[in-house]
Amino acid sequence: MSTYDSVKIVPLLHRNAINFIGMKPRSEYLTYREIQDRVIALDKEGILTTWSIQTGKILEQHNLSKTVDLSDYEVYQSDETDCTYFAGWYLPRVLLVNRRHPVKVDESSYFGDRVETSLINSIPYVTHESKKFLRYKVIDIKSTSQIEELISFVHVNYQPSVHKIFFSQDMQYMLERLAN
Repeated sequence: MSTYDSVKIVPLLHRNAINFIGMKPRSEYLTYREIQDRVIALDKEGILTTWSIQTGKILEQHNLSKTVDLSDYEVYQSDETDCTYFAGWYLPRVLLVNRRHPVKVDESSYFGDRVETSLINSIPYVTHESKKFLRYKVIDIKSTSQIEELISFVHVNYQPSVHKIFFSQDMQYMLERLAN
């Protein structure tokens, strides 16, 4: 407001992704990415949709389900309250997990020396813990028509522990935090 008689109105472009035309509920998408003046989102059916930030209109759609099958994957959450990979609309990458098809793994080869014990009649903690082995993927949207799978791996998921997984910016390190 410059004076009491005149008011300057400055338009502020919206950044509310909920209002983009044709957008499904947030839970239907795996990841989002902002590139220049566009928002790109990958839904669970493998469709990559691009919207204009200025107008909110759909600019293009690409069906990636023929080349990339993510139908069994969901955004990783250690529990219902974990918002690590739901914290913002525009995360640089997202961790996905396939909970529908646990992987069969030889625990002695996976855990190595941690399943051996030198004490007679003792049971190592890792063999006693309730767990599943799940397949994980870290993906990133590269353009309006392409996603990149940065890493794919099988990792143990302890039940019912709160099991948080983080990655360094350069994807060289993975930090796992367990809380029983």
